[in-house]
This record gives sequence, structure tokens and C-alpha cells, in this order.
Amino acid sequence: MSSMNVFTRPAVPKFFNTAGPGIPGDHYMIDPLRRIDYENVSAMIDQKRYFVMHAPRGIKAVLACLKDGVERYVGDTLVSVLRQLRAGYTDRPENFPISVILCGVRDVRDHRINTSGGDVITGGSCFNIKAESLRLGDFSYDEIRELYLQHTEATGQVFEEDVYPRVWELTRGQPWLVNALAHEATWRMKDARNRSVPITLTRIDQAAENLVLERATHIDQLIYRLNDERVKRVLASMLAGEDWPEQDRPSIDDIQYVLDLGLIRKDEDTRNFVISNGIYREVIPRELTSVTQDNMAARVTPQWYDTPDGGIDMSKLLREFQQFFRENIESWREQNILLELKTVRAKRSLNRVLREGLEQTAAYAERAGADEAHLVICDERPGISWDEKIYDRVEHGIHVWGM
Repeated sequence: MSSMNVFTRPAVPKFFNTAGPGIPGDHYMIDPLRRIDYENVSAMIDQKRYFVMHAPRGIKAVLACLKDGVERYVGDTLVSVLRQLRAGYTDRPENFPISVILCGVRDVRDHRINTSGGDVITGGSCFNIKAESLRLGDFSYDEIRELYLQHTEATGQVFEEDVYPRVWELTRGQPWLVNALAHEATWRMKDARNRSVPITLTRIDQAAENLVLERATHIDQLIYRLNDERVKRVLASMLAGEDWPEQDRPSIDDIQYVLDLGLIRKDEDTRNFVISNGIYREVIPRELTSVTQDNMAARVTPQWYDTPDGGIDMSKLLREFQQFFRENIESWREQNILLELKTVRAKRSLNRVLREGLEQTAAYAERAGADEAHLVICDERPGISWDEKIYDRVEHGIHVWGM
């Protein structure tokens, strides 16, 4: 009798999902029905309502098909669907669906649709029968902890306690960022595949830096959003620290649009709009000022180590450094200095800028282990004399310089 060997494939452990829909058997997950008011959703279905559910995660294949359709029909298909839903609304329940959920990344009112006839209309005007717009919200602090503990329970790999406040600061619960940080820290940084290696604060900070530098899919999509004029209107003055000028003041719809995109939020303490999370605060200012930075670089005068074609003469540079090293090595010592710059512009309070600057500088200095910390305040408010602008003093161990 012949024998037969039977091979069984080992069970694949769960992982943090960063692409496509969540699958309970494959991914660490927080039950989405806990993150919305399910009783309200169920009641609207029972009441034969039409409503919108926006900001869920998309499926790439479906999105690709939709993209192809939009390119072919220039928005007419969406207009047609919305108008058919509106036209059939009065025929419910005998001859038309009694309840419809439009599910997408944005609220339908935010769609500016270009028809083949050249007209621009909003999705909301085609679908003004909706009862409500619901948004699938971000994770709470406790849900981030719950999600990460699923990994610990499955693998034994622990997240150190100081990781959770940092992840909250970096992501404010944005689901893709929460999952991507964990995936980076527990898998893509290969040494952590050894589950005896704990996930530390340093590892999470490195994971965040990797996501930004690699321009992961989500970050790339974020940068693409910054080309939207409505987004620029809302963000530009926020970053400059000024009130919105009358001629450039964004509408309530613009602000709501940027809120729905998850780019800004209302600060719980000040009730002012701020960029949503630490990772976005790293990416958004850099991208919005990239043209200015490039122009500044182009205006830099040639240095003594430049080659005629604008490159660096490394031999000349290193030869000079050899001599500098020889002359100064005996007097060198290690010194870690942190320098933070803040600007006060029109209609901004100096005290508020100073308070925020001191808090940020102290946090950065502690994280970097700085030997000393300096905060530079550039006061650009009109009517402020140089005697008022120029000062230096020490507050809470930080040297403050006014300019």
C-alpha cells in the first residue's frame, strides 16, 4: 500500500490592515457598528429614509472602476443616478427602494460635478431628499489601545505604555494612520518580527518618520488633496497664524469639507481649528510651502565648495574639513541644542503664541534630550516698536528671544 504525505498550511496570524476592507479573520479590528449610532441608522431604515454615510475606507478595485466611469462620462452618470433616486422617492415603498444609503469617502453635497454640457452642479442639489449625513468617525484613545492589545494577545509582543499617548498625538485616531504605524513598527521594521522585541516610543517615532519619508499611499493622497482650492483657503491662513482676510475667507461649506476630509479638527481647549494630528502637522506645512522653499534654495549664492555646474566639490570640502578637524578636535564637546521658531502676525496674541511655543519647545526638548532649549519669537504685527520686539529672558528653563 502506498503512503501519502499530507501537508497542512500553518495558520496565518492576523495583521494590521492598511489596504482595502477589514476582514475579521485576517485583521485586528474594532467593530464598526460600535463606532456609529447604529440605533439611529436602524431607525432611519425603518422610517424609509434616504441618507448618506461618508468617510469609510474604500476598496481599490471599486474605486478604480468608479474612476474609469467618471473619466468616460464626466460626471453625468453620478448626476443621473442621484436624479433617478430623487425622482423615484415618492413611489416608495411599492415601486422603489424604501431606504437608500449612499456610502462614499465624502458627503454627496461636497461633490462638484462637471456635466458633459459644461455645467457645474453640486451633488447635494441632485440629492436634496436625504434625511441625514453620517460620518464614520476616528478611533478613540481607548479603541487604539484595544486594537493594539489584540496584537499583544495574539503574539505576546507588547506595546510599552508610553506608546499609546504618542500614537494618539500622532494620529488622533485616524484609522489608516493608527494601523499603518502599528504595521510599520511590528512588521516592516524587520527586527520587530521577533515578537520578544517590545514596541517602544522610539520605534513608533521611527515608524511615523518612515511613513512620511516614504510617502505611503495615504500620505500621497493627503498631498493630492492639498491642491484643492477649498482646502488651500482653509489651511493657508491657519498656518500663517492669521485670521482669514475678508476676500479669502472660506465659506462654512469649505470648512465643513476640510473637517469631513479629516484634515482639521476643533481643539478641545481653545475651540480653534487646528491641523488634525501630528503626522499631518509634519506633512501639510512642508507641502504647502514647498514652492517657497524651492525658490529660496534657488536664490542661495554659490559657496566656496560649489563646482561650476552647481554641484559640490567633495574633495575641496573634505580637505578643508581635515584642517578644521585638526585645529579644533581638542576643544570639541558634545552639545545638544534645540531651537524653536514662532511668528506673531496680525490679530494674534503674543501671550498665546508664547504659551504655545513654550509648551512645544519643552515637549521637543524632553523628547530630544536637549542640553538647552531656545524659543525665538518673531513679532510681525504692525505698529509694534523694535524696543518692544527685542528682548531675551528665561521662562520655565527655556531661553526666549524676541525679534
